Parts: sequence; structure tokens; C-alpha cells
Amino acid sequence: MIVLAYMGKTVLSGIKPSGIPQLGNYVGAISYWAELQNKYDHAIFPVVDLHAITVPQDPKVLSHQTYLTTAIILASGINPKKSIVFVQSDVPAHSELMWLLTTVATMGELGRMTQYKDKSGTAQLDSVEKALSEELREAYKIAHAQIDTNTSNVDDMAAALVKIQAQLKAKSDLPKLQRYMLLLKLLEERRRDRMGAGLFTYPVLMAADILLYQANVVPVGEDQKQHVELARDLAERFNKRFGETFVVPEPLLRKEGARIMDLLDPAKKMSKSDNDNGCILLTDSPEIIRKKIMRAETDSGHDIKFNPVIDREGVHNLLTIYKVLSGKTEAQIEKHFAKSGYGDLKRELSELVIAKLSPIQKQIDKYMKNKKLLERILNDGAQRADKIAQKTLAEAKKKIGLIT
Repeated sequence: MIVLAYMGKTVLSGIKPSGIPQLGNYVGAISYWAELQNKYDHAIFPVVDLHAITVPQDPKVLSHQTYLTTAIILASGINPKKSIVFVQSDVPAHSELMWLLTTVATMGELGRMTQYKDKSGTAQLDSVEKALSEELREAYKIAHAQIDTNTSNVDDMAAALVKIQAQLKAKSDLPKLQRYMLLLKLLEERRRDRMGAGLFTYPVLMAADILLYQANVVPVGEDQKQHVELARDLAERFNKRFGETFVVPEPLLRKEGARIMDLLDPAKKMSKSDNDNGCILLTDSPEIIRKKIMRAETDSGHDIKFNPVIDREGVHNLLTIYKVLSGKTEAQIEKHFAKSGYGDLKRELSELVIAKLSPIQKQIDKYMKNKKLLERILNDGAQRADKIAQKTLAEAKKKIGLIT
């Protein structure tokens, strides 16, 4: 079995160089990787640029972001002597193994991937269809081809129709509801027709990233757990069909700080892909950090206690960030702020975040001023990664019957 060629436990996780990594990425992933590299025999952290291009990218921006993302993970404590840090596209075996795995993956399991459904609008459509009665659903199918949307902005129209649909449903206005559902169906079909095929198949590339290095554990957020489960399914299917080839990986979820929420909308996860007013970028200046945290959503209460209930998610989110960065217990934090208001919490949290990010930002700046050093680290990482990857790929090709 090929895993014998690379003994010991391996941890692997990657980061896309699209958008500037933010505090949620640092707390939930990057800082965790720095801990895990000391707990496993092998630690592998690729900058997954091939995943970034599943959506359109400005080539110059992508190149800059690849350097910046590398600088950020190194500045955050990833040691290139302990861990393998490289750019995914520098190891061709990722793409080649992806194709082999695509031949054992199914359209159905890829179509059920949550992120694909969210980005394509399929999840939204599923919830709409479930809400329709059997009779209305039949009429829905018959009239489907007869509705002309006459719209040039599909995404905006779809968003507007969803709001209208909710209003009509509340009023039980079924005739109008039916028409809007038909419009929405056509709009979502048009949206999917325009989507790149990479958004559909990239979970197979993610599986290749994992299986190529015989990773035992993959630290991911809850929203990425499904992708690790797909990698498990593909590994087991390949092993059963062609013989033992891949280690079946396990997802590793961080308990503390796994989900840092948006400062302005604490009902959704902080994301570098959204407007950055609600997220703290790792490159934000102290002035910007203070402004963002002082504008953070709270509520009309004044008790500073950990309580994630609706209408209190904002305060809970701020306290969660404080807890992770300070290392204090919930009891210690609640006691500390017992006689304080939300303003005090925000001011203290601002200074805590600034103090935590300041030394990281200085290291980022040093790396970005020394691209040659970054290139040497990435080239060395790619060579080390390629040695492992080629062994796995050769074994997979041999098992599948390809002449090598």
C-alpha cells in the first residue's frame, strides 16, 4: 500500500488566494494550522490557486494575492521547515489525479454539494419547489416553457422574485405565486447555464488535493466538511474498485472560534468574498479595525454575557473573538465586563485585535518586500510536495490500468 512510502500521520488543509484573508480565516484556520504542524508527523498547507480560478480572476490580482496569502500564512506561524507550503498549480499531479477521480465521481453527488447549490441557486430553488403543493407543482411544470422573463439582469431579478415569492406565500395568493415561481425557475436555469463547469467539478479537485498526500486529517470549517466527506467516498470507492490506494481522511473541526461571524450581520459567517465592512482583514490598519469593531452590530441590552440566541448573536460574536484571542475563559470574561457596557467591550476588543495582528502584519510586510524569499520557500515546498504526489499518482494510475 502506497501509504508505507510516507510514514506517519499527515494533516493537510489549503487556502484560496482570492480576497485578503480575514480574522475568521486566521482564528478558524490559519492559527490552528500553526498548532497542528507541531502535533503531526507531516503538515501540508497548499495555496490552492486552481480553486480560485473557478470564478473569473484578474491575472495580476491573482498573482499578487498568491504572494500575499503565502506571506500571511508564514507570518501567522506556519514554519516552512516543519510544514510543506507551496502553490497548488506548481504540482501538476493535483490536476491529473483530479481527472482520475472524476471518472469515479457521479453527477448526482457533485450536484448535491452545498456550495455548488448555493452558488448556482439550486438550493434556493429546492426550497421553493418543496413549498409548492402537488397540484401547483404540476401546473408549474406545464406552464414552465410559456413564461418570458424579459430581463437582462438575471441575478438581481432572481433576488427580487424571491422576496416577492415570500410576500405572496404569506398572503396565500397562489395564482401570482405560481407565476413568480415559474419566473424564478427560468431565471435559475439561466444562471446555471452561465456558470463555469469548474464550480461543479472543483470538489473533485479538493478530493485530489487531500488524497494525493495520503492525508489522515483535514482541518476544515463546518461549511467544508461535506467536501471531506466526498473525498472519503471517492477514496473508498476507488479502493474498492481497484484495490487499496488511498488513505480515507477524517475532517477535523475546531471547537473554539470555528465560526467567526460578520460584524454587521452576525447571522452569517465572516467572509472575505463579501463586502469587507463587516469583516476584519488581516491587513487592516489599527484605525480601520477600531472603526469596524465600534460599528459592530449588538442589541438593545447591556449584559455582557455569552449567549448565542437570536438578537444577541452580535454580542456573542464579539465575546467569542475576545475569548479566542485572549485565551481567557467565559467566566473570566463575563466577570471582567460585569460593570461595563458594549462600548467598553468594543474598545477593549479593538485593542486586543490590533495587538494580535500587529506583529503578524510586520512579518507580512517583510515577506512582501522580499518576493525572492517567498519564491524560494514555495519552490522548495513544491519540490517536496511533488515527490510525495508523484508516488501516489503513479500508484493510482497503475491500479486503474494506465501504462506508466
